[in-house]
Parts: sequence; C-alpha cells; structure tokens
Amino acid sequence: MLALGGGLRAQETQVPVDDAGRIQVITAELARRLGMFGEVEAFREARLFQLPDGTFLLEVPSGRGDQLRRDRRPLSATDAAAFRRDLTARVTARAPTAVLDQTGRVKLLVGSMVLGLGYYGWATAAAFDPRDDQTAVALYMLTAAGSFFVPFLATRAHAVPEAVATMALWGATRGPIHGLLGSELGDAEKDKTKFAWTVVLGAGEAVAGGVAARSLAMTPGRAELTGAGGDIGLGVGFAVADLLKLDERSKSVTVRDPFSGTYTYEVADRTLQSAVMLSGAGLGLAGGYLLGSTEEWTRGDASIFRNVTAIGALTGLAVGDIIHRPRLITQTFTDPVSGATQSSSYYEDEFSSPHSAGGLIGAAAGAVLGRALVTRRNFTTAQGTFLTLAPLAGGLLGLGLAYVATPDRPYNPGEPYRNPNDHSELYLTASALGAGAGFAALYPAMARQARGATLGSNLQFSVNPLAAAQILGRSRGTVPLASVNYRF
Repeated sequence: MLALGGGLRAQETQVPVDDAGRIQVITAELARRLGMFGEVEAFREARLFQLPDGTFLLEVPSGRGDQLRRDRRPLSATDAAAFRRDLTARVTARAPTAVLDQTGRVKLLVGSMVLGLGYYGWATAAAFDPRDDQTAVALYMLTAAGSFFVPFLATRAHAVPEAVATMALWGATRGPIHGLLGSELGDAEKDKTKFAWTVVLGAGEAVAGGVAARSLAMTPGRAELTGAGGDIGLGVGFAVADLLKLDERSKSVTVRDPFSGTYTYEVADRTLQSAVMLSGAGLGLAGGYLLGSTEEWTRGDASIFRNVTAIGALTGLAVGDIIHRPRLITQTFTDPVSGATQSSSYYEDEFSSPHSAGGLIGAAAGAVLGRALVTRRNFTTAQGTFLTLAPLAGGLLGLGLAYVATPDRPYNPGEPYRNPNDHSELYLTASALGAGAGFAALYPAMARQARGATLGSNLQFSVNPLAAAQILGRSRGTVPLASVNYRF
C-alpha cells in the first residue's frame, strides 16, 4: 500500500434498500408495483447510501430523455430503518417475486414446452398404449399442456436462476436416455413399459437437476460443466462396456408352449451394459461438478470443454476405424433342389473394440486439451456458441465433401460381398478434420476477446483519482495513492 499524508472526504457506500439485503435498486417497475415515489415525475430509480457517520442518503434520479434530475434525501439511521421496514412490508404484500432470481425461468418454460410437444407428449401416449386414437391424442395434448403449466405454477414464487434452468433441462433431455437404459435393468420387454421408464426418469431427473443446482448454489458455468461431465461419462461408459463385450451377453428365456410344454430360447442381455453406462453418467456428473470448483467456469468455458472432448473422441474413433479390419464371414448351406453344398461370403464391418479404444483415448486427450484451452480465460456464452457451431459446420462440410467425392464400389460376384456404400474410414476422418479445422479457425479470435480469469480474480490494482487534489489541498491524515492486492 502506498500512502501520503492527507485526509479524505466522507465517502458514500451503497447499501441494500430492504431488510433482507436482496434489493440494491428500486427500479421504476418495482416502484410502480410497490406504490412508491408516485410524487416523483419521470421516476427512474432509487438507491440508498450510507455515510461514515452512520447517517444515510436516499438518491432518487428522475427525468425524461437526456434530462436528469437527482434528488438526494438525507436520512437518519432511524429513518433509514423505517424506510427499509416499509419497503420490505410492501414487497411481501405486493411483489414477493421481486427478491427472487428468476433469470432462468423463461428458458426453463420454453425448453419444457418444446420437450413436451416434441417428445413427452407422444411418449406418454405410447406408455399408456390406449386402444383408440382419440385417447392417444388427448394424452398427447394434456401432457404437452402440462409441460408448460406444471413448471409455470411450480416456479411462480420460487427462484429460478440460470443454473437451475440449465440442470433441469439437462435432466429432462438426458433422462429419457437414462430411462431407456434403466428399462434394461428392469427387464422391460414391452415398448409401453420402456416409454414409461423414459417419461418417469426424464421428469424425475428434471426435478432432481433443478433441486441439486439450487441446493449446491451452482453458477451457470458450473451447471453447464456438470451436465457436460454427465454426457462425457455416458459415452465413456458405452465404450467401456463395449471393450468388456457386455453387449454380447445373452440369457435364456423359458416360456410355455401349449403343445409341447415349454421351450427355451436366447435373448440379448443388456443389464450389465446399461449398468456400466448409467454408472459412467453418474460419475461424469460428479466429475464435472468437482472440476467446476478448480476455477471460475463460465457457460462458454464448459461448452468449449465439451466440444474439444467430442472432437477428440471423433478423431480417436476415426483412427480406430482405420485400424479396424472387417471380418470375413463364410456361410455354408445345402441347395434344396440339387442337394449340393454351397457357400457364400461377406464382410462384416461393425463397431468393434478398436473404435471404443480409439474413442476413449481421443476423448481423454480432448478433455486435457479442452481444459488447457479455457484455463485463465472466461469465454462468454456467445463465444461458446460460436465455437460449438463452427466445428459442427466444419464436420458437416467435411462429411459432405467426402460423400460427394466417394464413388460406389462395383459389385463383383466372384468376391465376398461388401457394402458398396461403406466408406466409414473416409467419412469419419473427413468429419474429424472438418470439425477440428472449424474449431481451430475460430478459436484464436475468440481467445483474444475472452476475458482473462486469473488476472481479474487474483490481482486487483486500484488508483485514488482524488489523491493529487487532496495532497495539494494539504488534507490531514493519510491519502492512499494506489493499492495492490493479490489473493493467493
């Protein structure tokens, strides 16, 4: 701290205008709802300031256009306390939502309504599986309407910050996927049962996500990062389950036969695969939340982290597809006419272990790179959106060019059959290159515009603009010229 002799004039400190300490400014809209300052023509706002001697000052700017009038009303400590009590009582009686943070409410209601129309409406109808179309249409319409009215009424008198809306919509969009996996744990066989699982878990995760965001006091960036962790964890769980061959497990099912008693047949057993994928999603959520505590994350940071991880996974998948070799399958059969034994061969080119291993390695590398690209930077939501659209457009461009440039393979009856449209190596590689190029083309400009997080949060430097005048005026006491604070 640098200081020279001199005194300082009384400084005003803005304080809340209510007893709860939540309202800093009385806006024109709030004043209208509370029935205050009606005597002030063209009222703009009101702020309360405290002076060093314990008294207060109520500042009331007013005026239309460029004209500004400022009314400064001195208040004693008793008068200020009475003003606060009166305002708090008015807020409680007339505008209880004025102290609530509902910045995410519109986002929540719009997202919920879109999901109700696009998925939950017809999924609910499919879950009930009514016998007539009239009932099915009615279920769709009632569910779609409820997707707006239920959250609208539930959040009317509650805080809905941006983080709550983000986590609630994450649960509403990912919940159906988790529900479908959960139906495998419950051995659901009928489609109506599987749809019921998706609807119940989707609605449940929407509520749980919002409650968790509020209880943990998440910031918008941390909520976005938590959701990104859940998405990444689900993909990792799928790859791990594939490496463990859990998707190839089967189980025996015995049913009654009215003619011969019973018979047994084999069906796919997805229980362990679903359990691993759901566990991956849960661990990813926890990991994303914990990662959010390492520094100040914004929504833009979280979007970039997710995008770079996805690009890394896509690149690893492309490498795995290049390494993978299609399997030659040969089948023999007896001709029913001639009785001769014949054979046919074809190439089976499916998702395999090299794909999963490559995707895991690429995702891990992408996560490390993504973390490094956002360190000491705070990207805005708009910048994160641009860096989401750019790799998406680049990937589509690469895929489109590869598709146009690739001719179909001619069929040769003398060779084992191969899908003439199977050019997955080229398609995946072109998509990965296009996505990476799209991101790389835009990132440097966005990074230069991004606000530095470390300098702004740890190092604080301030200068007293009145120091020179106070020194020349020979003020008594110490006069601070500047201050430097660093938070370790």
